[in-house]
Amino acid sequence: MIIFNCNNNDEILEDYEQIGKYLYYKNDINILREMISNSCIDSNDNNLFEYTECSIDSIDDENNDGIIDPLEIGFTEWGVNRRLIVLYAPNKGISGKFSENIWDLNKLTKLNLRNNQLSGELPVGIENLSELKELWLDNNMIEGEIYSNFSLLDSLDILSLPNNNFTSISNNLCQTIYSLNYFSLRGNQICNIDTLSDCMIDIVGNNQNCQ
Repeated sequence: MIIFNCNNNDEILEDYEQIGKYLYYKNDINILREMISNSCIDSNDNNLFEYTECSIDSIDDENNDGIIDPLEIGFTEWGVNRRLIVLYAPNKGISGKFSENIWDLNKLTKLNLRNNQLSGELPVGIENLSELKELWLDNNMIEGEIYSNFSLLDSLDILSLPNNNFTSISNNLCQTIYSLNYFSLRGNQICNIDTLSDCMIDIVGNNQNCQ
């Protein structure tokens, strides 16, 4: 449902993009496009990303045009005002670095990007996802710190980060971890676990490569 004020319909509509029969919040669609762009090499330099140019699985090419539509990146669910609330895209071949703007998807309740090829560090700003309940990032190549701003996500219930290349975890996360129904960071390269005096966390598969 989209709620419009009759006095400024045209202005509001500028924030939306029509794909097929439906309107979608343009900023959310553009972030999905950025995820696609990071997974592709635009060899034709036409800003149209063909499946042959990308690591993304073509199984979801619903219209068989060979071009990746933002809605073909995975299963999406859209809520009030056509904001993205669920992105379910495991095993899709999504690669490259995280979109710097991914946390602007601030109506997300579930984000599942398991079993892809995402790399680099998590961008800052995850505290924007105040409605996020589930974050699944298992089996990627994400590195750097699991930073303290996760503790600001009051709605978070599941944080699943195993089998990445994370190297440290913020001590401020300890209380957050205890409040979750599910948490995993097995199989990373976390080297500061022994300094986390307030944490009792599963370290299986971590710190084998620490100096």
